[in-house]
Amino acid sequence: MELKRSGLGGAFILLLVLSGCGGRKEHSDLLTLLGADPTVVHSLDQDVEHTYDALTLLSWAEAAYVSEDWVAAVVDYRRFLTLHPQHRMAAFAQYRLASSLDRQVSTPDRDPGAMQEALAAYETILSDFPQSLYADAARNRVAALTQKKAEHQSQVALFYYKRAAYPAAIARFKAVLALTDHEPLAPKALYYLSHAHHRLGHDNEAQEAMARLVEQYPHSDYAVKRVGRLPSP
Repeated sequence: MELKRSGLGGAFILLLVLSGCGGRKEHSDLLTLLGADPTVVHSLDQDVEHTYDALTLLSWAEAAYVSEDWVAAVVDYRRFLTLHPQHRMAAFAQYRLASSLDRQVSTPDRDPGAMQEALAAYETILSDFPQSLYADAARNRVAALTQKKAEHQSQVALFYYKRAAYPAAIARFKAVLALTDHEPLAPKALYYLSHAHHRLGHDNEAQEAMARLVEQYPHSDYAVKRVGRLPSP
């Protein structure tokens, strides 16, 4: 089933832009304009791989989004963007795609695959649609997800450290520092990075990490306790 093409005026585009950034319960002004029930649209047989019409694909994606079927929404928005990258609704679709991926991100201790995909989708908005009204929202989500990614790396690093897998722990703590300089993750990473190097006999690297901790985060709990005994693996 393909929906008839409809001219999307500037006022309607602005309405979608503004509603796309809203925090209220998900809805679709596009489906409202078409007089379509998202539940009905979402239940239709959809041959996505053989559908090319922009409005049809976007309507299917919107129906999946409103129904909180994030997996289907990702498929439909990606299909729309692949076939219609220059469409006037491309920025909107990219933001919805990123949001659909973002909704699949769980706690930092889970598989970070969805988190990385969401990050990449938001970063595409900043690179391809930097002047769009979605740029600020995308930038905020990039910052939040980057912090969450750093939390995941920190958990994995500590897992390795406690099992005396120091080379692996060192790599992960360095990854944390590449992602964030915020407390408490950054000073924690420097603290354990220093001790991991020490346990491997890397005295210079251990001293460098500890000196950086004291210089950059002198009032952190990890800087205060640096003089104490080495943390047990």
